[in-house]
Amino acid sequence: MKIAIFTDNFYPELSGITDSVLMLGTALARRGHSIIFVAPRYSKNDFKKAKLLFQEADLAKNISVLRLPSIVYPNSPTGQSRIAIPLGPFGSTYRKLKKMKPDIVHTNSPFGSGIEALMISKLLKIPLIGTNHTPIVEFMAYSPFHPKWFVEIFVRYYSWYYNRCTFVSAPCNALLENMAEHGFKKEHKAISNPVLLDSFTPPQSIQSKNDLKKHFGFSTHTVLYAGRLAEEKHVNVIIRAIEIVKTKIPDICFVITGHGNAEASLKKLTADLHLQNVVRFMGYVDFAKFPLIYQASDLFAVMSTAETQCISLMQAFSCGIPGITARAWGLPEYTGTQAGIIIEPGDSAALADTIIELFNNPARIKKMGTAAIESVKKYYPNAVAQTWEELYKKFT
Repeated sequence: MKIAIFTDNFYPELSGITDSVLMLGTALARRGHSIIFVAPRYSKNDFKKAKLLFQEADLAKNISVLRLPSIVYPNSPTGQSRIAIPLGPFGSTYRKLKKMKPDIVHTNSPFGSGIEALMISKLLKIPLIGTNHTPIVEFMAYSPFHPKWFVEIFVRYYSWYYNRCTFVSAPCNALLENMAEHGFKKEHKAISNPVLLDSFTPPQSIQSKNDLKKHFGFSTHTVLYAGRLAEEKHVNVIIRAIEIVKTKIPDICFVITGHGNAEASLKKLTADLHLQNVVRFMGYVDFAKFPLIYQASDLFAVMSTAETQCISLMQAFSCGIPGITARAWGLPEYTGTQAGIIIEPGDSAALADTIIELFNNPARIKKMGTAAIESVKKYYPNAVAQTWEELYKKFT
């Protein structure tokens, strides 16, 4: 099949949606399909922020990339986001896709590229499949202007847009249920995003783990957070919990990887709480080193209220690291009852108690880590690509 995948988040932007869309397309290409990514055009500065050369990604031979004209997205959580400008029949994307004759259009956003996908689907009479990655109500809460009526417009717009699709997925049932409460009626199913986990394995031995801890300067009690540093991620909740944990476990270490617009405020909070020697901001971590950071850690914490899946949690599980997560959106669905512990959002005290309890029970950490490894096998790219392959065939 020829599959046109439209997305507003793509290479070189550092985001979970970028990773998910790229992995799905690449996995489908390995299964013999031709993939056409349609995404915003990024600036040289956007590539620089990701420490990448200003050139198209070197993808498989049966993968092509079409770029839509775009403008800067203000107050972007990544500092790289773009707003794609849909041109429909007046743009080169339409002309190119008319020649390529895709069998199906898969949209991953209801905005810029998503509007383009909708127009092209109608013009070329191609089935439109949709995926909603975003609980928009959470992200709207952190915009400069978010009165209730304005948020309601966006929520209803999402439902209107995805009602134009033949079939719709989301990474978690919670998001689909929320859409249904606001007028969404189309056939739907929760489908996991693919997660590249081959490099994320448990350390080979206790000695190997200790060597990595020494190499990175981590302590014997290390908690990890990996991901964007944005307000909705609530990394501040973890920092406040670490302040409490330190009174019981003096050598506690909290490692933070990633960047984002909340980084400055998180560093200020760390200084205000006198935790500079406890909290480690590692910034952008090269992919080759990333799995080693996980292997050198003991627990993973994510208090985000806007996760529909959380790829970094899946990576932690793949390394045999238990997770402590917030009871919000998709996190409970992916945490389960064996691989992690779920607490109420914003509860630093409960998080601190959980961290202390687990570090006082190494056998439980080990048991949860074993369950975590088993739980992520179904999220490998090939397994997810097969699910999508069957769905595409059903609707073409």
